Amino acid sequence: MYFIDRNGALELFDITSTDGSIADSKQQPMQASAVLSTNVGVIDPTGRFIYVISDTGNSIYGFSIKQTVATDTAHNGALTSIQIITAPTDPTLNAPCGS
Repeated sequence: MYFIDRNGALELFDITSTDGSIADSKQQPMQASAVLSTNVGVIDPTGRFIYVISDTGNSIYGFSIKQTVATDTAHNGALTSIQIITAPTDPTLNAPCGS
C-alpha cells in the first residue's frame, strides 16, 4: 500500500495476504514533494511507476516500483526515485488528453 503523508513523503506498507493486516514497511519513506500542500499520486497502468505532484509545486516526482521475479530476493514494491520532471508550461494542457 502506498500513501502520501501531509509532509509530502511517499510511504510504503505491506498488507499481509492471510488476514489483511498492515505490516511494518521494509523501506523508509521517500520524499516526494518538499512543499506542505495537497499532494496527489498516480500509478501508471503497468504498475511500474508512481508519480506525485503538489498543488503548489511545478514538478512531478517519479518513482519506479520494484517488480520481483522468482529468483529475486529484493523487496517487491520497493521504490526508487527517478529524475524530477518539470511540469509543462503550456496553458492548454490543463486536463488529460489522448493521442
